Amino acid sequence: TAALAWPAVPGKLVVIGAGYIGLELGSVWARLGAEVTVVEYLKRILPGTDSEMARVALQLFKKQGLKFELGAAVEGVKVKDGQAVVSIKDHEPIKADRVLVAVGRKPVTEGLGLETAGVELDERGFIKTDDHNRAAEGIWAVGDVAGGAMLAHKATDEAVAVVERLAGKAGHFDASLVPGVCYTDPEIAGVGRTEEQLKEDGVPYRKGVYGFRANGRALALGRPDGRVKVLAHQETDRVLGVHIIGPRAGDLIAEATASMAFGASAEDIGAVCHAVHLDHQGAAGYDGGSVQRHRDRFLPQRIARSKIVQPAVEQSAQTQTFPCGHNANADHVVSPADGHLCGDDGLSNGHDLWTLTHGPSSRRSVRSLARPRCPSRST
Repeated sequence: TAALAWPAVPGKLVVIGAGYIGLELGSVWARLGAEVTVVEYLKRILPGTDSEMARVALQLFKKQGLKFELGAAVEGVKVKDGQAVVSIKDHEPIKADRVLVAVGRKPVTEGLGLETAGVELDERGFIKTDDHNRAAEGIWAVGDVAGGAMLAHKATDEAVAVVERLAGKAGHFDASLVPGVCYTDPEIAGVGRTEEQLKEDGVPYRKGVYGFRANGRALALGRPDGRVKVLAHQETDRVLGVHIIGPRAGDLIAEATASMAFGASAEDIGAVCHAVHLDHQGAAGYDGGSVQRHRDRFLPQRIARSKIVQPAVEQSAQTQTFPCGHNANADHVVSPADGHLCGDDGLSNGHDLWTLTHGPSSRRSVRSLARPRCPSRST
């Protein structure tokens, strides 16, 4: 926050760190007239985000006049003749009127006597917790101090879930679906997995990318720079990640987050009727085609590969047994017309229930009904 209180716009500003905070504040001062140079130890900006979107962001920031020194290790900063001098390994020093250090944050947990209460810290100083945020008997930890995404909305939802559990309710928080937004201009937002994470984990996926230059509203706003990227499972079409760069990306990512929370497919999002929206055409243009082409080409594969099976034996009105060996009790009831998908994509904690219906045009469509936990699974 100190960088927001400077009395005047610096002539030259060096930002150390090309993460969210460094780019947000650096781009603000650049728009106010400062000559901004961003120095980053890694060979890319926005560590942890989808690399394709980070490359697009880098190009846009350069067009705005920001300079970047990537793969540069800062050795120190000193003041000489009224100016800051930033020393960089194997690089000429950079002089600046102001230097902003934005290399991340660390938890302030030392010296609190947490060990006397049975609270353990990891090697980085974060409080260790179980799946329900319990740190020790009678102690829970949420927010930045518990690790994970250091975001206010993550901390809030995490805290609400803990309090609900303490009140005897079913508190729920999914740490894998915390959207992140970099409030630069244009905004950069993402939720779910990146393409690099899917490759590393060996998850088969399909990718669709749609540029804002083909979007009428973006053109009307005079903001054609940006794109939407959708990552979906190759076999089930379940959306695994959505990444956006462009105007109002921080607002648009909310729809993707809600859709993913209910296990939506890329086809589901594209099939929903939207008003003229910046990201609707991104979903509609998934895999470079129209919604109808996507349905006609991919939906039969999706039905075939999802391995939707019928209950083998209906033991009672309240209990059914499926070929996978799992049972459906009164809280997990499906009708014989419903299908039973046994999470074979390795991505869901429980069973997915789908129903096959015939629409007015006699085109088969798939709609997600619910995502209850299978009673035969403990997690």
